[in-house]
Amino acid sequence: MTLGRSPGLLRGLGALLVLYLAFPVAAFAYRVLVERGDEGWGVPGLWPALLVSVEGATISLLIGVLGGIPLAYVLARRRGWLSSAVGVVVQLPLAVPPLISGILLIYIVGPYTPLGQLSGERLTQTMYGLVIAQSFVSAPFLVVVARSAFRAVDPALDDVAATLGHGPLARFLRVDVPAAADGLRTGMILMWLRAFGSTARPSSSRTTPTAFRSTSTTCSPPRRWRRPRRRPSSPSGSPRWRSSSSTSGACPASAARPSRRRSPPC
Repeated sequence: MTLGRSPGLLRGLGALLVLYLAFPVAAFAYRVLVERGDEGWGVPGLWPALLVSVEGATISLLIGVLGGIPLAYVLARRRGWLSSAVGVVVQLPLAVPPLISGILLIYIVGPYTPLGQLSGERLTQTMYGLVIAQSFVSAPFLVVVARSAFRAVDPALDDVAATLGHGPLARFLRVDVPAAADGLRTGMILMWLRAFGSTARPSSSRTTPTAFRSTSTTCSPPRRWRRPRRRPSSPSGSPRWRSSSSTSGACPASAARPSRRRSPPC
């Protein structure tokens, strides 16, 4: 079977997308390799944090393969409201923003939850907490892609294998998994990359996986300047201003004179 050439318009549109995706990477590589710019490669804790991300993503992928591929196979073979409901639940982490995902996980494995108490209130600072967070946000990629791959397998192959005496588990391992191998590999790659992109930052003197960490800055609202209240004029005709110097003694001129400058907003 020979494949014909794709239309020129499709090739042009595809080339535009490739340029759009490759240009930032190429610009970064040029800056690092040619200009020799200081990009912070020698920052303490950078490479240990990278190793933590690789290790956590690999463990999350193993968990996804053991649980996600069988789940995808069941969802691909089943029809009904229960299968549809499970599919919606599996896809929910894809629609939830990353910040909300972290908040949801804190309610389950946070320091003050039963699981957090069992781990000494440090579950979110361990590799276990990192793997839990990475699996939550990355497993849907594998399940969704694997389900589509299993649905594309011809059901007649299972029927032929059944007539040859193969049981359900043998048909799954010897027929369905090899037939959907391309889709499964794609789902595994997507899951690993998504897990690798999750948070893992060094903490204090040693590198610890931080599954859930949010930084916030607090500042007081800007003060509004108010014009001082004016007192009745003195006998000499000059207005008198209310000042703290009248009750607490002398004060600097900057304190007695009201400032028109507002504090910058946060």
